[in-house]
Amino acid sequence: MTRNVDGSTAWSATPTCSHPSASAVWPPSGIALAAILLWGVRLWPGIFLGAFAVNIVSAESVVTALSIAAGNTLEAILAATLVFRFANGPNAFEQTKNILKFILLAGILSTALGAAIGVTSLSLGGLAPWNNFFDIWLTWWLGDAVGNLIVGSLLVLWVAQPLLPIKAVQVLEA
Repeated sequence: MTRNVDGSTAWSATPTCSHPSASAVWPPSGIALAAILLWGVRLWPGIFLGAFAVNIVSAESVVTALSIAAGNTLEAILAATLVFRFANGPNAFEQTKNILKFILLAGILSTALGAAIGVTSLSLGGLAPWNNFFDIWLTWWLGDAVGNLIVGSLLVLWVAQPLLPIKAVQVLEA
């Protein structure tokens, strides 16, 4: 929601209120998702530590940084678990129906959880006002979704799908 000059409100496609902890593009969420999809959930401690290291710099309390890191880690685990269960894991990009499932599960649903935990942590820690919760949540969710959909999918495709050898005849045809 945006507040107009006359005091009325209107819906807007762009977040109007943000927070230093929320970014409209957050590549680490995609990196975490790809890591778990490709090499397993056993990597969660590294994701947690990385998220904690990033958040301890910007958060004013260890508890807030720990809870945000937990939310980031749970988001990646949930996304990977759902993609494995319903979208054929790292092979999700082989069929259109699985690509759509990847978008829904890794791009929309799991990121909503991560954003909710993150913004709730900021608000409970007194680092973000409750009245800006939705605007900050929207920015956070968008950043994680973009990270998962663009960075995560590219990393999975890059590692899981080997490049096919190119023949000279194919180059001439192109």
